[in-house]
Amino acid sequence: MIGSVDKLLLFILSSFFSVSLFALDVSITTPNAILMNADTGAVLFEKRAHDPVYPASTTKIVTALYILKTSEEHLNDICVSSLESLKHVSQEVKHKQNLPSYTLENDGSSINLKYREMISLTDLLKGALICSGNDACNVLAEHVSGNISTFVAEMNEMATSLGCISTHFTNPHGLFDENHITSAYDMAILTREALKYPLFREIVKSTSFNRPKTNLQEASTQRQSNQ
Repeated sequence: MIGSVDKLLLFILSSFFSVSLFALDVSITTPNAILMNADTGAVLFEKRAHDPVYPASTTKIVTALYILKTSEEHLNDICVSSLESLKHVSQEVKHKQNLPSYTLENDGSSINLKYREMISLTDLLKGALICSGNDACNVLAEHVSGNISTFVAEMNEMATSLGCISTHFTNPHGLFDENHITSAYDMAILTREALKYPLFREIVKSTSFNRPKTNLQEASTQRQSNQ
């Protein structure tokens, strides 16, 4: 049985810290956990780290990683939100109509993008990683790969190339889909890779996103999401 998403516990141990394993409390109640050295990739502790689990919004780490790997020279690109990227329905309608996994849900987290809003790739990355904006992920995916489905396929190819064997994504933001799965081990691999990028490290340590003025909205400050 696939573990519940809120039971996925991911540990990354950076070389910036010196930690004695003997000092760690390894009485971890969550079903799935891993402690990995971010520099070497050495696994220091694991607990059912290869079990399939639903990744939820940790998916956004992988979305950001793929963008940084393929589009680092285009971070100032201006992205334009489309109707397809912003389409949102109730979860019930989404399942009943068998809509694509990337289709947004009414109660999902977002940065409240509007149709034809123009915003930079970097600001969308911030909106995705700090505010957990599902809409930001869809717009990013469409801009980078032409359409969201192609982006997801390319994201899966990247995960496989990095050694992930238990991962299959169906969307770029992590909204639930029974076929959208990963493992604590695979997420540790992917997060370790993402941490190599200074912009990623800078964004994920932030607690708020200064959303810039765009063609359709005034500037605002959005806070870190707990999703």
